[in-house]
Amino acid sequence: MSYAGGKEIHEYWLHLVDKHKLRPHIQCNTELVGAEWDSQRNVWTCHFRTSDGKTQDVETKILVTCFGPFGAPSFPDIPGIDDYQGIKFHSAGWRHDVDLSHKKVAVFGLGASASVLISLVPLLVTHTHPSSAQFVPVMTRNETTQITQFIRTPTWFLPRCNSPVPEHHKWIFRNIPGALRLYRNYLYVVVCTG
Repeated sequence: MSYAGGKEIHEYWLHLVDKHKLRPHIQCNTELVGAEWDSQRNVWTCHFRTSDGKTQDVETKILVTCFGPFGAPSFPDIPGIDDYQGIKFHSAGWRHDVDLSHKKVAVFGLGASASVLISLVPLLVTHTHPSSAQFVPVMTRNETTQITQFIRTPTWFLPRCNSPVPEHHKWIFRNIPGALRLYRNYLYVVVCTG
């Protein structure tokens, strides 16, 4: 089974944005800081703050919140973490400007991101990845990076078969109705039901 990497996921989202002409309707680096419902007028008043601190209010009839797992990273509650003077960042806010070569790196946790992160460090050192998701087992391939991982409970992982989807499969999925759904159902049965 194949899993899409960060670069492929990023390219897919860019493709969707362009395909559906969404760029004029997207405002990046903006945080929703509050919203109130006006039951008299049946509208939401949404309060936004941009990364440069400017605020903006927008009225809308529909408000859909889509907070993903990488929306608000939180650091573990470790005594002294605020006093640490070195570089620290969360996997959900990956620092592409930080070269991990010849560094001692501490990884806290063993979630999906941490598991993939350690394995991607050499790639992250030599390439710029648009997505911060999926980055930890590859770190170990960079011999100059020393990694210490802190976890509460060990987890077992099976190796991934992450090979590219052949072009003829892509053609089938695009041009034969139901083929992609049938393949997804097959994968579900094989992976989830054993």
